[in-house]
Amino acid sequence: MKKKVFLALLTLSFIPITTLSSCNFGNNEPIVDPVEPPVVEAKVYSISFKFNNKKIVGTLSTALSSGSLQLNVDVNKDADYVGDFVLDSSDKSVATISSTGLVTLLKKGETIISGKIGDKQDQFALIVSGDQDHIPTTYTITVVGGTSSVITATEGSYVNLSAIIPDHKKFKNWEFDGEDSIWVNGNSFKMPNRNIVITAVFEDMLYTLNIVGAKVSQAGEQVDPSGEMAGNTHDGEEAEYNITSYQFAYDTPISIEAIQAPAKKLFVGFDYGVINNRVGEMGIPEYGPFIMPDDTLTIWGVFSDYNTKLVNDSVTGVRYFDDANRGARKILDGKIGSASQADPVLEGLSGMRLAIPGSYSSDSDYPENITGTSLDTTNGSATIKMIFRNNHETLPVTIETYATYYGNITTTGKIKIPANTTVTKFFTAGLGINCPWFGFALREAVGASSSDTILLDYVAGWAQTYPEGDKLLQVSGKAEYVSLNDYEAGGSWQDWRPHIVSNSVGLSSVCVYGGNFGNTVNGYLTAKISNLPAFEPENPVTKIYGRIVNNVNRTSDQKTTVKLGVSKEQNPITTGSLLDSQEIVLTKIAEVQLFSLSIPRTADDGGVFYFNIIKNIIDNDDNLWAHNFSIQLVYNNVIGFEEK
Repeated sequence: MKKKVFLALLTLSFIPITTLSSCNFGNNEPIVDPVEPPVVEAKVYSISFKFNNKKIVGTLSTALSSGSLQLNVDVNKDADYVGDFVLDSSDKSVATISSTGLVTLLKKGETIISGKIGDKQDQFALIVSGDQDHIPTTYTITVVGGTSSVITATEGSYVNLSAIIPDHKKFKNWEFDGEDSIWVNGNSFKMPNRNIVITAVFEDMLYTLNIVGAKVSQAGEQVDPSGEMAGNTHDGEEAEYNITSYQFAYDTPISIEAIQAPAKKLFVGFDYGVINNRVGEMGIPEYGPFIMPDDTLTIWGVFSDYNTKLVNDSVTGVRYFDDANRGARKILDGKIGSASQADPVLEGLSGMRLAIPGSYSSDSDYPENITGTSLDTTNGSATIKMIFRNNHETLPVTIETYATYYGNITTTGKIKIPANTTVTKFFTAGLGINCPWFGFALREAVGASSSDTILLDYVAGWAQTYPEGDKLLQVSGKAEYVSLNDYEAGGSWQDWRPHIVSNSVGLSSVCVYGGNFGNTVNGYLTAKISNLPAFEPENPVTKIYGRIVNNVNRTSDQKTTVKLGVSKEQNPITTGSLLDSQEIVLTKIAEVQLFSLSIPRTADDGGVFYFNIIKNIIDNDDNLWAHNFSIQLVYNNVIGFEEK
């Protein structure tokens, strides 16, 4: 039980406690010692001084002519607390204090009055003035960046300060105007005999920027600021995984640059904050300026295994531009023709030196005039790096190069290469390409004579854009993928068209098929599910979750219409064969739809079921173009499908 005690006169009494014990004479019963109750420690919670029923905070001023002051002491303690109470004056020549709280004033000056009981104490400064200065002069207090406990004060008064801290800043210290030697203790100071201006000084809060495989090239006005080595994301020594940690203020403009790509790697971009959140320009090893946020940020420089032979060793020439008499040559590993040394400008890539006649006119078509390419994006999209060098001293040339594969096309777009100039171009090849037809075209006539020739060096390499797994196929946890046997074609589906199954980089299946369906529907592809879970009586339905990505990049129509389903029979268009199905309509490149399919199970079903792709509706371009899409199948819903 707590009790508040107000002391004008403090008396401590001690009551002796007598303990009685008795002896048991004349019987044989054992003597049992009494059980003592647990001891509860009594406490003091707080102590404070009062004068005229007002709590004294910091200082108390009085005139010497007052003679004496009667103080009250407010003690908050348990009722059974027993302990000594001590009152004291630090300078007894100025004033003394009795055990009853009576203060006797002796002379002008200052003393500290303190009270203590147990582990609690309170104190204040008692300022005794002479009769002639009983009404002291007050001075103004101006605080910049904060507030004070009073706006005016007398000399020697103690004043408390509070800072108003701006966003993204932290308090550093107080600055006082003038040359006075002012007593300061934290956020309190002793008032001088003048008006005073006090300024709160702040400094920037610093936030951590972690850079992996790169460095900060500029932060604000600072060029190449130093950072600290903070480890390696692969617990090794490869420079591409080294973490450099920096400290920057909020809103600082920052630019970064990637390290030099390791051997057999291509820099493909920066990931901001999380893996596969790609920022900056494709393949360009510089990014910024961006603004430092008010939180920890990590940016990764991403390097991917580099295939330096997009145009591989088997290429024999490029139709229309392979006139050996004019100087066309094969380029292998940066070596032009029979040269023994690689040309450093070509960076070890392979391709061709093309002979472009000066009189050749522009081409508006997309001729598939290059054979022997290695590009494969059935496991994920690719970043292609191409280097073009115009060796002519005076003539510029405008070209375009591209890859096309059953409705899927990727291109550099038109590139103008000035005379005697080298141009590097990065571009993306989306999902669903496998050894494509490659093309090279002249997009503007050279406008020179037939006797003139532009020798254009043309080399290329490629790497997966997302080496951790394609961005369009990301999952939110560990996926339990559905595995399929090879697709078989049926109905009006032409069997010679490609249909590919792949199980790498989180991709369960890729399907690519050609057009030329005409007006015949119900062509289909079917594949046996090879890793169906065992039947569980308590859960008799096996659910498959799927993602389909539209890879079609036709210029006329990007629409793809299919039905996806599961069946007990290999032929999904047999009446009653489909157990569940989903109609899919994709209308633009990289469009994604999520779906789910349910397989009802029985103990004697044999575990044999099929996944099906059915062409049940004819689209406008089915008789001319091809369709191209990727499908990902999982047993656990890590793709974010929402039940309707």
